[in-house]
Amino acid sequence: MTRYISTDAQRQFAQNLAAIAGDFHTHPLYPAFYDAFGRMIDGFIGHYEICISMSTALTDWEMANGAAMAYENLGTPWIEIVERYVDALIYIAIETEELPNPIYTLDRVITASLCLP
Repeated sequence: MTRYISTDAQRQFAQNLAAIAGDFHTHPLYPAFYDAFGRMIDGFIGHYEICISMSTALTDWEMANGAAMAYENLGTPWIEIVERYVDALIYIAIETEELPNPIYTLDRVITASLCLP
């Protein structure tokens, strides 16, 4: 079997990608998102490109903030950040009728998480 994942960063990226894609495609507003942006981003395949961009941004943030300790330092579990991130990107896209930048969207989610009790 070929090993595609050989570093901790690659493993984190793969885990982030799987979680983001799962949340993205099962989000209650996914049908509305698809209706609004499907043609613009080459249909179903384009949604995976968005998920890859989101996972890249999240993995970059993790690596810059303590890797596996990033969520411990933030005080919010990983899956909550993933869920909030997906939710924010979809809501912002539908609200503004534009695809938001995944890096800026993540920054908003992280900043909001820092303000939670």
